[in-house]
Amino acid sequence: MTETLGESPGLIALFRKMFWSEAKGWSSMEAKAKYDQMIDMKENSNTEENVEPLTDNQICEIVLGKKSNFVKKMIGPSKLTSNVALSQQNQEMAKTIEEQAKKIEEQDNRLQVVEDFIKFMKEQPSFSLTPSVDPALFDSQSQ
Repeated sequence: MTETLGESPGLIALFRKMFWSEAKGWSSMEAKAKYDQMIDMKENSNTEENVEPLTDNQICEIVLGKKSNFVKKMIGPSKLTSNVALSQQNQEMAKTIEEQAKKIEEQDNRLQVVEDFIKFMKEQPSFSLTPSVDPALFDSQSQ
């Protein structure tokens, strides 16, 4: 992987600089395997049609994990999410919104039934919202 003049190294190149040296090679076989996996992912990501290529940050998060010290220190608290995860979240939110809209419609219908019933009852000549009390009930109890 070569860097162009004036271009800052990506996170994958930085990973290589931190874990590989000309004198000693890779600091561990695991570091080499992770680096190779990142390179493969980057190359494959750039060749897929109709898919936005993954950034170095996204690739490092996927290969190393969001909790790895390298990712935490180099990227900081992660706000990156893959396009697939965002799409899935959007679908779940759309489903929830649809369910909530149905519930609201059901509640509106129930409220309308109750309001219609109250209106009907108010139109009845013997209906009153205040309870009527027969004064004779009080007279008989006091005697």
